[in-house]
Amino acid sequence: MVERISLALDGARVEWDPAELLRGGDTADPAAPPAWKLVGSVDWDRTSWLRVISASFGESGLAVAIARPTGATTPDRDTVAAARLTPVGTDDGGEALVSSEYDAEGVVRRVGVELLLEGGASRRIAGDRSGEPAETLVGALRRTAISMEFRLDGERGSGLHELIRAA
Repeated sequence: MVERISLALDGARVEWDPAELLRGGDTADPAAPPAWKLVGSVDWDRTSWLRVISASFGESGLAVAIARPTGATTPDRDTVAAARLTPVGTDDGGEALVSSEYDAEGVVRRVGVELLLEGGASRRIAGDRSGEPAETLVGALRRTAISMEFRLDGERGSGLHELIRAA
């Protein structure tokens, strides 16, 4: 099993302990401590927000981290990193594409992730909001977490979509 999933984002890293990522139902509880931790420092003058997606599918999981530069209004300037945890390791090293749909209040309603893996393989993950947003503080960060129901290759899972900003 992989010791740690670490995704780099402009001077910082978002890291998951695989056991935390796979902890099942707790992963979808917005009030629970995050399954990830931020290592390093984010330059909040240059970064508008981070989005973190953590999902569990039984023995596999999904970790996604996205950084939006200050002033950017479209995802084409985002930094995106993702990895899929499997029972034998991780699928990473390729490109990740993320699409999001928001409701009239600007709250995420649906998320799509496509992992384009080395060798031409891809994995598609879809997520639908299954709960209401919950806002908490994690140190000096404001975290808005939303429970999501995910699907990966026909397998159902649960997790969180989190929006992280400086408090």
